[in-house]
Amino acid sequence: MIPFVNKDKEPVLIERNHRYLILINPAPDQTDVTFNIQVADWDAVDTINVKPTQKVVPELAEITCGGTGGSYTADTKTVAYPATGTDTSFTFTAVCPFDTDTKVVYPEGYEGAAWINVQQGESTNTKASTGLKRTYTVTLTGQDAADAAERSALLLIRNAANATARDTLHIQQTVQQFRSRNN
Repeated sequence: MIPFVNKDKEPVLIERNHRYLILINPAPDQTDVTFNIQVADWDAVDTINVKPTQKVVPELAEITCGGTGGSYTADTKTVAYPATGTDTSFTFTAVCPFDTDTKVVYPEGYEGAAWINVQQGESTNTKASTGLKRTYTVTLTGQDAADAAERSALLLIRNAANATARDTLHIQQTVQQFRSRNN
């Protein structure tokens, strides 16, 4: 049992709808735990961050297009690849105080097969900023030249604690038309 006392060492009754600031000190060795709990009246002008906000949008970085012809345009957050017979891929990292996940959104009415595959890497804790850093590899399925069609989709990179806090990459596969010259 832990006695709750104020700064004068007087017992304090813990009441509902009150906020208490608890200070936990580092332990002197790995088997001992030492802590100090401060109990005081709540002052309406005090600010206590109970938890980090779940509204933080993931920060995208290190967007790297592999293969031939891939490009990333930062202004429009667009990744574009020419439609070829081989699969292509790009990678990026997402950093957020909470874990991240992704969702592919194809255009309304799209009836073809899924052509975007997202592989999620392991998360790592970042020391430079608070949060988890995760690397993603996105693979775009190639198309046969005879049947190649323009394709586009949205890749939502979401805060896993709040799916509405998200960033978006626009993904395009473009068909390049070649004209032959007759002399």
